[in-house]
Amino acid sequence: MRAAKARGCTVIAKGEAIYSKTCAVCHSLMTMSAGVLPDLRFSSKAVHDNFQKIVLDGVLAKKGMPGFADVLNKEDVDAIHAYIIDSAKLGREAQLKAQQKAN
Repeated sequence: MRAAKARGCTVIAKGEAIYSKTCAVCHSLMTMSAGVLPDLRFSSKAVHDNFQKIVLDGVLAKKGMPGFADVLNKEDVDAIHAYIIDSAKLGREAQLKAQQKAN
């Protein structure tokens, strides 16, 4: 279990580094959109299910999301996805703590 958790942290850290270099230009740092583009922390099930196709293959190119197969591979995209999921989890935890303090 510890090895898997350590591996998860390594994957998330890798995803954060790649995201910062490749994705943050459009999607903002820490996955928090300024409102123009989707906030990736709130991605739908369909986005999660098709993440590889969206990021690598550019299936949403007509909506402005190009494919990145020329600079990323499947492992990179899996790491980015793990980072986005982790960011969503951390954001939700912070939101719940704030709500508890307010009550």
